[in-house]
Amino acid sequence: MALDGLKSRLQQARRILPQVERPNPLSVAKPVQPPPATRNVALRAHLGQDGFDAGNAAVVHGAPAPGPIGKTPPEPTPEEARRAAIDRAVETGEPQEFVNSDGETVTVQIEQTRWPFDGDTRVVRVDDEEFTVKFDTEGEVDKNAMLTQLVDSYSETPEEYRGELDEVVITSDTYETDTGQPAAASAGGNKMTFYNNGDFLTEEVFHHEMGHLAGRKAENSNDGFFDDWFGEPSPVPPGWDDAARSDGNFVGEYAEADHDVDGDYTEDFAEAYAHYMQAVDEGPEAVEAFQEQYPARYEILKDMVPA
Repeated sequence: MALDGLKSRLQQARRILPQVERPNPLSVAKPVQPPPATRNVALRAHLGQDGFDAGNAAVVHGAPAPGPIGKTPPEPTPEEARRAAIDRAVETGEPQEFVNSDGETVTVQIEQTRWPFDGDTRVVRVDDEEFTVKFDTEGEVDKNAMLTQLVDSYSETPEEYRGELDEVVITSDTYETDTGQPAAASAGGNKMTFYNNGDFLTEEVFHHEMGHLAGRKAENSNDGFFDDWFGEPSPVPPGWDDAARSDGNFVGEYAEADHDVDGDYTEDFAEAYAHYMQAVDEGPEAVEAFQEQYPARYEILKDMVPA
C-alpha cells in the first residue's frame, strides 16, 4: 500500500511541474551569424561590413582620404601657384591667370607649334604680346620650370619693351663672351639665347638680356635718317656713355672687363638695367641706394622703368 501511494503522488507531481529538456552533451553549438547587411554606410562601418573608415569618414578602398574632417589643404606658395598655372597652360593650351613675383596678374597661354621643322617650340602669349620658346636641349630638363621663369620675368618687364622679344632659344650649346668668359645667355635682334640647357635661366640673367633689347630700342628711338648707314652704335640709351663717365664707376666687374675689350658701355647698361629692375622689386630704399651709387645712370633708368 505505501509504494502504491508514493507512485500515485509522483505521477501527480509530474503533471504539475514544467517539463525541462535536458541538454545533449554531444550536440554542437551553432556558429554566431552576422547581422544582415545594411545600406547605411555609417552603420556598416561600425559593423565592419566594408572598407569605410569612420575615423576620418573616407573610403579606404578607392579615392584617397581628403584629410581629417574640418581641416582644409594648405594654400600653395606663390612659387607653387605660378608653376601650377604654367602646368595647366601647357596641358590645356587654354588661357590661365598668372600672378607674377610682383603680385601683378597677367593672362598666359602656351601652345605647341604645329610646323614639323620647328622642333619643340612653344608659342607663349602674355596678355597682348607673344614670343616663341624653342627647346634645343639634351637630357632631362624641366621645361615647365623654364617657362615659369620666362613668363614671370617677362611679365615684370615694362610693357613698352615686351614687344622687343620675339624669340627665346634654350640650347645645350655653350658660348664665350668677348672677354673669354663662359656666357649664360646672349641677346640681340629681338632674340634671347640661353646656353648650357638653360641652367642659368634666372630672373637676373633674363633682365640683363632684356636690357640689351630695351637698350637697342632706346637707341633706335633717337636715330636720324642716316644714323645707321655705317653700322649700328652700341645698344644703349642716348647719353648713357656720358652718364657712366659722370658716375665714375662701372656696374660690376663684368661690365668693366667688357669695356676694357670693346671700349663701349653695352654690358654696363645691361648690368645696370638688371640691377635697377631688382631695386624696383625690393622697394624705395633699394632704389634710393641705386640712385646714390649711380646718380647719372639713375636719371635715365627712372624714365625707362617706372618704380
